[in-house]
This record gives sequence, structure tokens and C-alpha cells, in this order.
Amino acid sequence: MIKKISIVILFTLFLINGCVESPTAVGSSLLPAYDKFEVKVAKTDTLNIERKSLTFTKKLDLGPAPRVLIGKFNGLTSTALIRFYILLPDSVKNALNSDSLNVKSAWVEIQPNYYLGDKSLPFNFHVYKVNNFWIPEDYDADSLNALNYDQTPVSVLDNPADSVLKFSLPQNLAYDWVKKSTDSEHPENNGVMLKPDEGTQRIIGFQGITSIRFPDEPVLKIIVEKPGSFQDTLTENITSDVHVITGQPNIKNVSNINLLSNYSMRGYYYFDDSFLPKDAIINKAVFTLSIDSTASWEGSAPTDSVVVQMAADSLNKDSTVSSAQIHLARVGWTFSGNISFFVQKWINGTANEGLILRTTDEDRSLNLISLFSEKAADKSKRPVLEIYYTDKK
Repeated sequence: MIKKISIVILFTLFLINGCVESPTAVGSSLLPAYDKFEVKVAKTDTLNIERKSLTFTKKLDLGPAPRVLIGKFNGLTSTALIRFYILLPDSVKNALNSDSLNVKSAWVEIQPNYYLGDKSLPFNFHVYKVNNFWIPEDYDADSLNALNYDQTPVSVLDNPADSVLKFSLPQNLAYDWVKKSTDSEHPENNGVMLKPDEGTQRIIGFQGITSIRFPDEPVLKIIVEKPGSFQDTLTENITSDVHVITGQPNIKNVSNINLLSNYSMRGYYYFDDSFLPKDAIINKAVFTLSIDSTASWEGSAPTDSVVVQMAADSLNKDSTVSSAQIHLARVGWTFSGNISFFVQKWINGTANEGLILRTTDEDRSLNLISLFSEKAADKSKRPVLEIYYTDKK
């Protein structure tokens, strides 16, 4: 019985081994022609096809941005607005209602979490009281130009070299904000504007307000007292913030594809895909972009990936086919990723209107990623799409 079982097992293993091996020439000849496939490889940098690229700007809503920027760098200026929500304990409210509360001092603390530019270069800003109501959504350069604020600054940055930025506020301004929290007839709390000085030559960023509260958000500290009764230090959280980027960036190589976060510059790239068979199956399509390190700048949080989307209209760079996006991961001085999904859609009938490129940190930095284009003198640095596809013989 044992011998019979051994023979059956050996025979079964022989059959399995025969199945997993490649078919012999004799077996191949028995397959019909329409069932034979061949994997081919094509690299766009070796083909005589049309390729083109450009850089364009898109208006970006920085109201929801998780990081607020302030300062000056390479032709750009970032101005910020912040407002605090005043929440008072009952003891302070009672003292306010009886007109027996004094504000002894007030200041704002900001913890930077992003730096752009040499930290030894000048950095400073003045603080201005804002007089009109504002909301972060869709706030832009036109909104900033129309802003009503006191022309005389109420404060200046106290310690530009420290890890925690700090500026004081006038006692009467802090009192007005505290009073407004209990008295609707009191002047509105519209916060302050942080405007970089002319001599500033670098950018700092700090945590903005999001749907999740973070411990490193800016805070307002107010020391209040009711004489003869108590003294307390109030810690108030930020309730609104926005920053606006103005100016023209100093771009070293305009023939590159320049992706500038926050500004926002995006890229466009197109290649003619007509060399691909209409019934091809795309197995893999690796898109690689090379960074021009001499024309790029990055802050303390480098850009780690680039987003690629399908353009819906080559003449309207704001439109994309869908929300589908593919990330090109960074390795050293290149971004690379598999965009076979997009190439297959072109094969299947979706019009090839090109690709839209942007940085994934578009609302979190002021990094400039300058990518070599198809015009690069060094051909090895040009964008390349390496396509592996299956074609019927």
C-alpha cells in the first residue's frame, strides 16, 4: 500500500512540474496565433515623437493651508493674518462685568516648523491691528490690498533668532479682545497682520489651524488681574489664519518645468502616444523626472513626491480628467512612478491631452522644484516614460 501511494505522489509531482515549465516548441506550435503575446519595451527618449512641456500658474486657496508662511525670499513676500478666540473663566467674566479687570501684559508665541533660507540672514516683521472682518477662504492678493488696518504698527517681533518667536501686544488692544468676548457692543476682534520688514531675506512657517488641534499652534498669552482678588494668565488659541504670497519668483532656468509650492506654479508635460498599438495592454509605464539642483530651492521640509494627473484640455491647464492622481516618489534627484493607469486609458480611447504636475506639499512649503524638460542639453536628464506593453503577434 505504501509503495502504491509513493508511486501516485511521484507521478503527480511529475505532472505539476511539467505544467509550470515553459511549453516546448512542439506545444507552442499547437497554440493558435491569436493566443500568442509578446512583451515589448519602448522608451520615449529614444523615439522620434512630439514632446512638449511648460510651466503655468494656478490660483491656490491658502485658507485651509496647514502651515502659515511669513517672510521674504527670492522675490516673493508672504504676509500673514491671525486671529485668536478668547475664552474666559467665570472669575474673569465677573470681573469684566464689574469693570474691575486689568490687563497687565499680553504677547503671542509662535513655534516655527519650517525654514527657508539661511538662518543667519535677517528676519523680522511688524504687527498691525486689523480693522475689518476677514475670512481665510479664497483670501488672496486683492483681498490683502483692500485690507483695512492701522498704518502704525502695534508691535514688532521681539526675538527673531530664537526657536520660539514672540511679540508683545498693547494692553488696550488685548483688553478690547477680552471685553468683546462678553460684550457684543464692543469693537470687533479682527486679529492682526504680520508683515515682513523690507530687510527680511528668509521665510519661516508655523502650524496653522486645521480640523485637528496641534500643540504647536500659535497662542496668545494675557496676564489679567482683579486688584486685591486674583491674577491669572490666560492662554488663548488661534481661530483663523491665512497667508498671501505676492511678488515674482526669481526663476533661474525658465526652460525647465518649474513647480513652486504655495505660489503656485505647476507643470505640464505631453508626449505623442500614437506609436502604441491600439489594442496594447500596458503592463507598466514608469515616468521619471530629473531635478535640476542648481535651479531649485527647498526649505527645512524637502518635497518628497510629485503628483501627476491627466489633463482634460491641453488649452485649459486648470482642468483634469478626474480626481485620479499618481504620486512620483523621490529618490535622490529624481521623481519616478508607474503611470500605466493613465497610459492604458489613452489606449482605451480617452484623449491624450497631456499630464499636469504639482508638488504634494503645495500648501505646506515654498519649495521650488525645477525639473529638466525635453529641452535639456543633457539628454539623460530629460523626462522619460519607459513603457512595457503586451502586443499580439
